[in-house]
Amino acid sequence: MTVSAPAIVACSAADEYVRSGHDRVGCVLGRDRLSVALAGYSRQSVMVSDPAIESHYGTGYERSRLFPGGNPSLEFVRSMELLDRLLPRPPARLLDVGGGPGTYAAPLARRGYRVHPVDPVPLHVEQARQAAGSDPASGFTAAEGDARELPEQAESQDAVLLFGPLYHLTEAAQRRQALAEARRVLRPGG
Repeated sequence: MTVSAPAIVACSAADEYVRSGHDRVGCVLGRDRLSVALAGYSRQSVMVSDPAIESHYGTGYERSRLFPGGNPSLEFVRSMELLDRLLPRPPARLLDVGGGPGTYAAPLARRGYRVHPVDPVPLHVEQARQAAGSDPASGFTAAEGDARELPEQAESQDAVLLFGPLYHLTEAAQRRQALAEARRVLRPGG
């Protein structure tokens, strides 16, 4: 299934969309990143790898998966512990590739990070935007996107989270492409 996604993802309202070749997309940073990320002025095609994945995630299950019975799962607690230890200090800029409904983005944004989840599932992006809008302390942006072709500018992120895409992209070449894209957008030393 092909869905449409904003080509400008982590940019500001005063940003200029930049594209130089098929593998270099980015922004000149400005002030208000939320308005452009949500407006989606430019659009690109995003391909969800497997219809079964989209069907599964289209149920909305992912929003509560890491909180069975309302309590944080071991996976969530351990992931947050590792992120606390390994991430640069806030207000670092974090790209959460495959960020789903904003499960990690919300608590990281509350800690002062500038977080932007990108996910190929429209429902996840809608849920992430709802989460960001419902808690002013966890304000972050979210957009549809593909781990294999990130629209962020090269070396623009202090850290890149890449949880889901590494097991949802079933072909080794696709996983290598996602890892290469994550490395491309990561700042030196990030």
